[in-house]
Amino acid sequence: MEHFSKFLPRNSIRSEMKVVKERKIRYVVPLKIVSFKTPMNQMVLIALNQDTNQTQIAQIKDSNHGYLTLTLLPESIQTVAYNVATTD
Repeated sequence: MEHFSKFLPRNSIRSEMKVVKERKIRYVVPLKIVSFKTPMNQMVLIALNQDTNQTQIAQIKDSNHGYLTLTLLPESIQTVAYNVATTD
């Protein structure tokens, strides 16, 4: 839990991001991906690969900021944080 709390301060809001391309392999556990917008105008994306053998690749679309390609080793978790423009 410490890993997540470091990047997700109080009042962060879960947001929608779409996986547009994921390499589908038979008998591989699908990736789990969640995203949040923080009060400091950052997007935080957390991805989990629970498969014990396969490296997985996914392309994710943030409708406001473009695409992101993630490569996750077996049994790994990745956190990506990036700044987003404010809408004044």
